Amino acid sequence: MKDRLDTRIADVRFVINQLANPKGSHTDFFSSLDQNRIVITGHSLGGATAAVAMATDSRIKAAANIDGTLYGELPKPDGPRPFLLLESNKEERDRYVRYEKGNQKLFKQFGGSYRYEIMEADHYSFTDAPLLLAFPTRVVAGRILGFGNIPTRTHHATVDILNAFFDGALNGKLSDLDSIAKRHGINRKPVE
Repeated sequence: MKDRLDTRIADVRFVINQLANPKGSHTDFFSSLDQNRIVITGHSLGGATAAVAMATDSRIKAAANIDGTLYGELPKPDGPRPFLLLESNKEERDRYVRYEKGNQKLFKQFGGSYRYEIMEADHYSFTDAPLLLAFPTRVVAGRILGFGNIPTRTHHATVDILNAFFDGALNGKLSDLDSIAKRHGINRKPVE
């Protein structure tokens, strides 16, 4: 997993470098992008990638990890930046020791951290997988795989929280994040 994470970090760095040095027929598009407003998010290994990419690249101004477990050592970031952990139900703490250790380390290193747990969500609730099944199959599969009966609630909450987080991170106004989460019945979890 560490090798996979390293490959993804290299991919992120490559993309950001390409945005900064556009070549070819899309130069006008790339030159219109604001290089001071780069943010990153991902789910699972993509979420871990987002966190580590921000720690290793100061061009990334904020990161959101959606239910991702970190692998390997986290490099020390060059300063505090907003970090969001949006996670599924983690009541069985013993199963998530590596997950918790890695994220606690992130919270300490990034400074401005936010953490929300969607209690009815499972790891796959954040994906499109539950939506690809027809209604009765979705209910049965949801009970077996644990992604709940109404994944659209998780999707709406995730989109609203991410929008508020990144808008606030880029504009210096993260104060609305808790109220948006509460609108979806989600409370902020303490960061140790």
